[in-house]
Order: sequence, then C-alpha cells, then structure tokens
Amino acid sequence: MVQKDFSGKRVLITGSSRRVGRVATTDEIAGAIAYLASEQAEYSAGCILDMNGASYLRS
Repeated sequence: MVQKDFSGKRVLITGSSRRVGRVATTDEIAGAIAYLASEQAEYSAGCILDMNGASYLRS
C-alpha cells in the first residue's frame, strides 16, 4: 500500500487492484524509461509500453 499526495488530496494506492498484486517499484519504471531513451528502442516507433501491472490489457 502506498500513500501519495496529489494537489493536496491524499490518495491511497493498493496493489490489490493490479493483476501482479502490487504497485510498480521506482526501479521498474526507471528501467522502462531507460529502455525508451536508449538506442535499443530506436525501432519501437508508435508502440505503447503499458507499465500498469497488467491492470489493463490491450487487445
């Protein structure tokens, strides 16, 4: 469970709403950003990288 403050409102974020059962770590999000900023992502034009713990799956 993580508590964040957005514009003066206290928001409770729980991992139970995610299929993986937890919220992402900062390292997991940073890894995705590092990939997108790297040369390895050069051919990844027009893609969507969902970092949402499988709470929403595209079809």
